[in-house]
Parts: sequence; C-alpha cells; structure tokens
Amino acid sequence: MKKITLLLCAVFAFALQGNAQLTEDFETAAPTGWTFFNADAADAGFVQTIARAHGGSSSFYHSDNNIDAAADSWMVSPAYTCGSAEELSFWYNHNYTPTYYNYSGVWISTASGDPIANPGDFTELQEINEAYGFSEDTWTQAIMDLAAYAGETVYVAFKYTGDYEHHLYIDDFSIDVAPSCLLPSAMAAANVTATTADLSWTASTSAETMWEIVYSTNPYAQPSNSMTDASAEPGYTHVTETSLNLTGLSSSTDFQVYYRGHCGGTDYSDWVGPVDFTTLCAAVSTDLLEDFSTMPANCWSEAEGAYGAPTGTTSAWGQDDFGNDTAHANGKAAKINIYGTARDEYIISNEFDLSAGTSYLNFDIALTEWNNSNAATLGADDYVALLVTSDGGTTWSELTRWDASTTIAPTGQAITEIPLTGYTTVKFAIYAFSDTSNEDNDFYVDNFQITASTMRIEENAIEGFTLYPNPVKDQLQLQAQEAISKVTVYNLLGQKVLTVQPNVLSTAIDMAALKTGMYVLKVQVADKLSTYRVLKQ
Repeated sequence: MKKITLLLCAVFAFALQGNAQLTEDFETAAPTGWTFFNADAADAGFVQTIARAHGGSSSFYHSDNNIDAAADSWMVSPAYTCGSAEELSFWYNHNYTPTYYNYSGVWISTASGDPIANPGDFTELQEINEAYGFSEDTWTQAIMDLAAYAGETVYVAFKYTGDYEHHLYIDDFSIDVAPSCLLPSAMAAANVTATTADLSWTASTSAETMWEIVYSTNPYAQPSNSMTDASAEPGYTHVTETSLNLTGLSSSTDFQVYYRGHCGGTDYSDWVGPVDFTTLCAAVSTDLLEDFSTMPANCWSEAEGAYGAPTGTTSAWGQDDFGNDTAHANGKAAKINIYGTARDEYIISNEFDLSAGTSYLNFDIALTEWNNSNAATLGADDYVALLVTSDGGTTWSELTRWDASTTIAPTGQAITEIPLTGYTTVKFAIYAFSDTSNEDNDFYVDNFQITASTMRIEENAIEGFTLYPNPVKDQLQLQAQEAISKVTVYNLLGQKVLTVQPNVLSTAIDMAALKTGMYVLKVQVADKLSTYRVLKQ
C-alpha cells in the first residue's frame, strides 16, 4: 500500500468551530446519509462488495457490466461543516484500468448534494487517473487538504464514468482535523545492489526535518501509528536528511520499508509504505551446483533475441525430465524445444566471481526427438551455443557450440572441465537457435557448475550412497549399498586434506579438526567414483 497527498490550499485558514469528524467504513449496505445517482438506469452504480476491502470486510465499488454507452454514476457523502485545518482521507483501489478505464475522480460541492440536477455545484478535486496513481489491484490512501473550505458545509462525491468492466473501490472515508506532523511522500528505493539500496523521500513541509525509517524482509507488517518508540522495530533508523543508504542487506531478498515524519517530542506522522525492493543476486564463487529443480533457476534469467543480444525476461526455455526420461538419475533439467523459424532463446546464469584463479565449467547435455527419448540430430540451421560475458552482458563471447555436426547422446553426456582463465566476474548464457529447419528436437541442460579444481561435483551419482549431516560439525556419516573403498577430502584450492579407506558399508569421517568452509569429497564405492560437496561448520 502507499499514500498520496494532494494539497489544495497553501495556507491554513484561521481556527473555526466545526463539526466532529465524518467517517464511513462502508460496512453497511446503506451507509447513513450517503446518496447515489445514476445517469443511466441500466447502470447499477456504486454498490457494496466483499470482494475487496481495505479495512473490515466490505467496501463500495463501481463496475459497469457492458451498458450501451459510457454513463456517469455518483456516490455523495452527507453534508459536513468543515472546521479549520481539516483534511479528506480515503482509500481507493482500481482494477482493469489499463484496458477499460474511462474516468474516476473525487468532487466537492458547497451548494447541493445532487450532481445530476445541479452539476454546476460540483468542482473536481482530483481525477484518480494514471498521473495521480491508478493503484491497480493495490489499496492506496489519498489525502486532500480541505482548509480552503473552513466554515463551509460541503458534500464530497465520488464520480465514475464508464461502460464496461473498469472497477473502482472506495473504503475507509474520513474528514477530520489534519495532523500537525504530516506524511512524507515520494518514497522510493533506487540504486539497488546485492547488499545496498538508496532510499529517498520528500518532506511534507519545510518545518519537517526528522524522520524514522524501519525495514525488514517481505512481508513486514506496518508498525502501529500509536507507537511513540519505534527503536525496537527491525532496521530502525532516525535521520535528519531525506535520504538513507542501506548497507549489509542480504542478496536476492525482498524488503519492505516504512517511513514516518518526526516533528519533535512525541509528535509523529502516521507510518507510510511499504516501499518494496528486491536486492540483486550476489556473485557466487565456485562449487555451486545448479540442478534446475526450479525453472528459471535461482538467480538465473531468461531472454530472447539475436545471437549475442538477449533482451526481455521470458523465453521458450522450460523444465522437463532430463532426456525425457522420468527415471533418469539427473531428474529435472532445463529444456528447449528447437523447432521452426523463430528460435532465439536464452537462459542466463547467475554471476560468478572467478577472481581467485583458473576455474572449470561442467554441465550435462542431452538431445532427443521432440517429446520422446529417441536419439536426434540438430537441423542444418539449428545450433546451441555456450556464451560468456565479463562486462555485464554488453558483449558476449562463444565458448563452444553444438550443431548438425555434433553427436549428443539422448541419455546425456558430460561436458567437463572447460577451463576459465583470466576472468573476474562473469555470466554464462545457453543460446538456442533455429531458422528454417523442420527438425523437431528437445535439448536439455543439467548440473551446471563451476569448480575450483578439475573435480566435477556429481551429487548422488553413486546409487544408494548417502552422507549426513550436511552441514557437518564433527562426524560425517557415510553409508552405501557396497563397500566404501576410499574417501578423499579436498579443500576448494584442490589440496588433499584427508584420506580414509574404510572398506565397509557404513563409516564416519572425523572432520572436527578442519576449518569452517566448503570441502569436496571424492568417494569410491566398488568401481564407481563420484564427488560431493560438504559444508564444515
């Protein structure tokens, strides 16, 4: 949710005696004193609904169900005599504005409460349009200064014009004395990185010189407006500038921020927000195994476009069983159907930090006929390319490609130990292309990883072998269906730190003396050899 403030008059009127506040929560089907007018008898006008509500269980909304022509409908408040320094506040919510919007707005009259018989009595306060904030599918608070109407009796009206489907919801209406400490506005989060974000906002008045900011991971409930001490709230900061740099954030995480003005002592504005932002994915180092159990994979992205020029955020890449084989040991994989005249499809990896030295790229591929497990050959104009960028995607270089001259097993084959030398921060892309060929094939990618040594990590590659707990503090338990003949432990520099030859089905490795960090285990069971990652705590 967000709040929008509209000032109608720059100067408050002198104090005048006014009525008590006027409020309406629209929890009854016939709100007291409110009147409804329709220019077209076929128009149902504003009615109560439980489909959406800001507070309570109901609101009032308007939706035309395909009447003959756009018509006006009005919802008009009871008469109210304004005191000094009062403001109008309400929450609104739109649906279908991009396609069907015609008009919605809030009006005011000082003469009568009938906009059909006396249209000249009503003056528009604000159209609730794109410029003001459509608030599509989101509740937004509008606040309007009524100081210019001090001492006058007014009617506030909501006007809707339309003929099909655009919805406008109104809830929690009030006219009350304006708070002395006003809401900050124009809140924004910019320059978001993996661990930082710049927050900014605008003071409501020149006298407002202090603010409180709180933030936490999404979802984070708005603090109570009655709270006078927010210091225990997560991310609490008290500032005297209209900007704040957040640091030390978790990468790839959704955050929500709330703001309020502090006008001295215990005089605070209400909280306003949340402002949402998501930190970027951090560059990872070696030994991250991506098995595409979700698609797109965490911190990976998709795109379309010509060779070396990915654009957008979607593609024809999807997820399926590796080699279209439900029993394959690899399980799920990334898959692209290569067919037809318009295949320019990318999956793009997370960012890797390779500044420590030479690393090695490993992954599995397979190629089958469409929707089965039969062997296939790429068409004469079809290919798949492995690309790399070291400048954030401005330029891409090709590391290898597979085309009609390449044999790719339908059951899968390992692409191992592609050396990565001279890189610092990189991303990889797997690009699939088809132009005019009629071959209809499926290409699969799985177990994408970069290792610090030439040891490829193949989780669960030995059938029936298990290790636990992982992460481990002291004893790492190993079990297999055949004798475990040898286990060698390496650090991420490729240095051998431990070797055991138990020759039993079940054993334990004492890792208590090893430093905290990631280790690679090379395990031999009978004639099978595989490697596994273990995190030492």
